Amino acid sequence: MKPCKTRRAAAAAALLLSLILPLAGCGEEKNQAASGSAATKQVAKGDLVVGLTADGTVALPVTNLNFEVEGTVNKLHVAAGDTVKKGDLLVELDDSDYQLAIETAQNTLDKAQTNYADALWSYSHNLKSDQQSLQNAKTNLSSGFDSFDYDNAVTEAKRTLEKRKTELAEAEKTAKNPYDSLASDRQLADANATLAARLKELSDATATARNPFDATSYQRQIDDAAADVTEKTKALATAKAEGDSTAVSAAQKALDTAQTKLTRLKEDMASAKTQAAKDASAKLETAQKNYDSAVQSLQRLKEDIALAKTEAAKKANDALATAQQNVTDAQNALTKAEKNLEKAKKDFTATLSKDQAAYNLQLESYAQAEKGSTAVSNAASAVKDAELALQEAKNRLEKTKITAPLDGAVINVSKKEGEKVSASSNPAGGMAVFGTSGSSSAVVTVCDLSAIYLTANITEGDIVGVEAGQVVRVQIDSIGEESFSGSVLTVSSLPSTDSSGITTYTVTVKLDQADSVIKDGMAALLTFVRLEHKDVLLVPNKAVFLEDGKQYVNVVVKSGYEKREVSCGLTNGTESEVLSGLAEGDTVAVGTVKTA
Repeated sequence: MKPCKTRRAAAAAALLLSLILPLAGCGEEKNQAASGSAATKQVAKGDLVVGLTADGTVALPVTNLNFEVEGTVNKLHVAAGDTVKKGDLLVELDDSDYQLAIETAQNTLDKAQTNYADALWSYSHNLKSDQQSLQNAKTNLSSGFDSFDYDNAVTEAKRTLEKRKTELAEAEKTAKNPYDSLASDRQLADANATLAARLKELSDATATARNPFDATSYQRQIDDAAADVTEKTKALATAKAEGDSTAVSAAQKALDTAQTKLTRLKEDMASAKTQAAKDASAKLETAQKNYDSAVQSLQRLKEDIALAKTEAAKKANDALATAQQNVTDAQNALTKAEKNLEKAKKDFTATLSKDQAAYNLQLESYAQAEKGSTAVSNAASAVKDAELALQEAKNRLEKTKITAPLDGAVINVSKKEGEKVSASSNPAGGMAVFGTSGSSSAVVTVCDLSAIYLTANITEGDIVGVEAGQVVRVQIDSIGEESFSGSVLTVSSLPSTDSSGITTYTVTVKLDQADSVIKDGMAALLTFVRLEHKDVLLVPNKAVFLEDGKQYVNVVVKSGYEKREVSCGLTNGTESEVLSGLAEGDTVAVGTVKTA
């Protein structure tokens, strides 16, 4: 665009108003009414604008559209001059190669997914087997030595032995005195005491059976493991949101490990709880038996006492013999129970060492399996690569079509059907440029008809008076005197210096309303409004002259001209506002009036 002429508007006139009017184009010669003729102008109302004027050029916004992929033009749906709507299909390439690429990529993806599923199944199957083996080894290791039955047998044997000794003593005493009511009473007291002890044991065992397991320690570990799973889940979500595949893989593995630990803890607690319930049940069963035995013993004792009253003498000797044998049997039973306990302890120690070795071996095997499978990792990578390749193929297929990015008109189509096109770094829907000076190599160029812009180059001395949003009046030479309203859209911060050394800044103006009459490249005169008086009487500056410091005009009357004093206000250098002395419709002489 050639540098525009600029002329300073009478900025000072906005401040000095009528003081500048006498210098705006009239001399100081005196004018009198005469019969000579001159150009005339009728006084009328109008808008007086004071501001900076500059030449400008209409620059309609155009968008250059290109293909991002290469190919052959298959179909042109528009021609230069066509009107289009946003989204309309404009041009399309032959997409057969791109369709084939999609089919190939899809087949590759299907195969990769099948391979991944096979690898994952194999890995999961092996890992599950290792998990079960590890759990079995851990169960064996954590079962511990259950000495309850052995300890109970020894205790019971000792108790029986003591009882038999007591019975022997009683039998010996009874044999000396077959019937002794005091002894009977004492036996009854002992039997009742034994029953009370068995009842207490039964009560304690019943209480233990109701709540055989304290889950506090296990629950604390489970809560910690659950919190760790929550933390690892959040970490996985963060890695996915960031799109870091390596971090996602690591976060997934960490989450799997945490979940496995949580599951293992829950299973351990369940196993311990089951064992505690089993032990409590066994203890309850023994206590019940002992209690029932005590009840029966008391009953038998009562019967024995009754029978003893009649057969005391006869049975005393038999009881003594029996008591002696019972002591011997009880001693033998105690010896056997103690030997069984010692043997069980030795057997458990040997088994424990074997189970520990088996557990350590299985733990190492599981740790290796848990690290993952190279086959699974490779198969997953292949799936991801295939998915990316398929998406890229689909994206390239989409790029074989150019659609209208906006409502407008097609102003240029540079290709024909059957012609080759190369991939462009400026794809379809690129940023709009002003004026038809956009890339001539674009496949299609679309013009936005909804807005009209103008550009003007303002010198560095005038640019300080121009700012975004400022009102602009526009007159387009080829259209006529019609004035269009607009506003400053942008003021460039980058200067441009021509060969003459004049520095200018480009100002872009947008009209308030688009008009189809206005064409790209039309010359225009732009007035950047600084001050405006609307609907005031206007008189040409050349019609006003000074006499004795006063302002006058020559008014056309029937007899010729009448010199009349006027008062003028704001001026734009061409016209002035009439404050007094003239009325709308008056005709004034413009220029010097010739006298006869």
